[in-house]
Amino acid sequence: MPNPNYLILKSPSEYSHCQIWVPDLTDPLAAINVGDKYYSLLKVVLSQQKAIELAEKLAKRGDNVLLTPIPKGYAIWVWEVKAYLKSVQKPSEPASPPTSKANSPILD
Repeated sequence: MPNPNYLILKSPSEYSHCQIWVPDLTDPLAAINVGDKYYSLLKVVLSQQKAIELAEKLAKRGDNVLLTPIPKGYAIWVWEVKAYLKSVQKPSEPASPPTSKANSPILD
């Protein structure tokens, strides 16, 4: 029986990539958005079996985990309960002027 605390998302249409802020960290994290939840990238592993083993360990300690297949193996994502999108300005940061999208690198 599959563990309810981790899922394997097979298709990129099931999630969207983003960057998130997490309290107590100064830099944003790579993340995916699923529904109204944000999951930060924990680790990339080569095999599905290794990804499942790690997901099961994380689930046993109470984490909600997602696995996504990627060209290099599997990405392991962990739900960040207090996360919010990077596009939302951190309260401690001064406002910065908007930048032109024409000069911004495209991130997948």
